[in-house]
Amino acid sequence: MEHTRMMRTAQVLDKLVKVLSIIFLVIGVLMMLLGGACAFFLAGGGTDLIQVSLGISYGPLSLDLADGTIISSAYYTTICIAILISGLFVLAVSRIGFRAIRSILEPMTVGRPFEEHCSRALKTLALLTLVGGACVQAGTWIMTYLMSLQIDVASLFAPEAVTGITFRYTLDVNFLLFAAILYLLSFVFHYGEILQRESDETV
Repeated sequence: MEHTRMMRTAQVLDKLVKVLSIIFLVIGVLMMLLGGACAFFLAGGGTDLIQVSLGISYGPLSLDLADGTIISSAYYTTICIAILISGLFVLAVSRIGFRAIRSILEPMTVGRPFEEHCSRALKTLALLTLVGGACVQAGTWIMTYLMSLQIDVASLFAPEAVTGITFRYTLDVNFLLFAAILYLLSFVFHYGEILQRESDETV
């Protein structure tokens, strides 16, 4: 009964992961197209048109600026490049990640959860989580720094009230924990693979 339940659950999850992989593929492609289109638009002198309705964002802070406020085109160029790189990142990470997840679920759908490649797939996911998390963290810092160079945020507020702006670079280490858990699970699966192989040889 438990064996059948595992197979059915794995089949449902495998279908869900397949759908999610398609969704992330579309999102990644759209982000790259959007980033490329924005860069092309800006290269053609589109910055003047953007100034009509202007808003800038710094993390959770969003500011709506008055008409006629001039912002360096480098601000928008930085955003376009970030969208383009993010789209490429989503494509690469989702492609590798979902493929590894499906390679783990696939043998479970036929009742064999400890095939030879499962532990390697988990190690791949652990490495992907580690590298991907580090890239996201570094990208956040870089974007915050680049944005801080483009706009004198203090000048947007009352000069007599605000004399300076400090950007805090926070560090989110949750990805380290997830990577460690996946890496430890790979050893559990490797042990299961050994037991399954010995069982197959005995039979």
